[in-house]
Amino acid sequence: MVKIEKQVDIFSKDGYFLYEASLLPNTCVIKDGFLYTWDLDEEEGMEYGVRFKIKNWKQLKEGAK
Repeated sequence: MVKIEKQVDIFSKDGYFLYEASLLPNTCVIKDGFLYTWDLDEEEGMEYGVRFKIKNWKQLKEGAK
C-alpha cells in the first residue's frame, strides 16, 4: 500500500508551530478539514482517490489561543 514519506510542519493561521506531520507522498490538497491524495495499485493498474478527515481541523482553523 502507500508509504508515508513527506514530513511537514503544521502551523496555525496565526503562524504558531503546532506539530510535525507525516503525509502521504501523493498528497494534493488540504481543504475544509480533509486531506485528499491518490494511490496507484500497480498490480491492478488502478488509481484510487483517498480522503482523510483531519480531526483537529477546527483548532487549526481557529488558531492558537
